[in-house]
Amino acid sequence: MKSNIIILGIFAVFLVGCSSVEPTAKEYILSPKTEVAQTQQSRFADAVVRVAQPYGPESLFSQNMYYVEDNLQQYYYSASQWAESPKSMITQKILQMLRETKVFGFVLSPASKVATEYLLETRVDNFKQYFQKRDRESYVIVSITFTLSNARKHTVVMSKTFHVKQEVTQLNAEGGVKALNEALKRVLDEAAVWIIEESK
Repeated sequence: MKSNIIILGIFAVFLVGCSSVEPTAKEYILSPKTEVAQTQQSRFADAVVRVAQPYGPESLFSQNMYYVEDNLQQYYYSASQWAESPKSMITQKILQMLRETKVFGFVLSPASKVATEYLLETRVDNFKQYFQKRDRESYVIVSITFTLSNARKHTVVMSKTFHVKQEVTQLNAEGGVKALNEALKRVLDEAAVWIIEESK
């Protein structure tokens, strides 16, 4: 009888232990390997610019990894998510890109309280994975508009949209992340060239 009670006790502990263990979602980061050129001359060389937080779809502010099927229905991966929201990660990559160009004397983060002459705003129109033909094909789209404004005069200095579509070779969340990294790299590289050219 005593041995039966012990066995039942062990079984109960086992069940409680199993019920409390939940599978953790894989977390992914954005790590585009950018190849940003540096300017040799810039009319903003002595200026200070602040990079504003990107704005765009609600999905930018979530750690959920969204995808779209047949341009009709949106879902998110249940076992995969972003380590941080895309908004936060994209902000860091834009800051890094702008600093590497050497176009501005100082590049400040969105959290900075310093009054600056220039403000770089970014609108993320698209940052998502798509599936077509009953999930047999997939691609990602990254579309970002960069707008540099004179914060004191409230005027737009320059603005341009960069749109990249990248095929996905691995039809799952990981494949989508790899393609988004590559597409974001292309957008940032192209934006850097444009900013350098416009700063001369």
